[in-house]
Amino acid sequence: MNLATGIQKAIDYIEVHITDELDMAEVARQAACSPYYFQKIFGILCGITVGEYIRSRRLTLAGSELMKTDAKVIDTALKYGYESPESFTRAFTRFHGVTPTEAKREGGRLRSFSRFKVQIILKGGNSMNYNIVSGRTERGRQTAESNRAKSQSDSNAGSRRTAPLSPTGRAVGAAQSCDNGSL
Repeated sequence: MNLATGIQKAIDYIEVHITDELDMAEVARQAACSPYYFQKIFGILCGITVGEYIRSRRLTLAGSELMKTDAKVIDTALKYGYESPESFTRAFTRFHGVTPTEAKREGGRLRSFSRFKVQIILKGGNSMNYNIVSGRTERGRQTAESNRAKSQSDSNAGSRRTAPLSPTGRAVGAAQSCDNGSL
């Protein structure tokens, strides 16, 4: 079993047993690793702890249940693993921004935390051919072009001709001076 498959299997186990008391050793066993490494890998891949994931999913499901059914707040609190209505109300309010009673009565907006689905996508690894060209900067190119333009204007003035410049700014071929302007 690969890493992504193991983590997904553990998440599926959590979702099936979300209303039960979850044993981290059993959750980790689904991923075929120790509880320590499972929690470490889960945190790295998912960006939150296993406990935060479980809490967020339980509060999402509890909010949905309170809005859609006639369930009592205390029954919902006990169903999702809270020992008292007060602790459930504090967690619910922190997560949703409204109390369970307000959510039930007013049917207000609640926050939702969706189920994780693990996918590992690697991008890159493409081969590319390249050449490194050194020595010439943009300023060097501008200077060479300026010199080329100046030499052309000098040659148009008459008395002397020079060979054209290469891209590096060096003369190509021999230059001759002639009185009549011909080579």
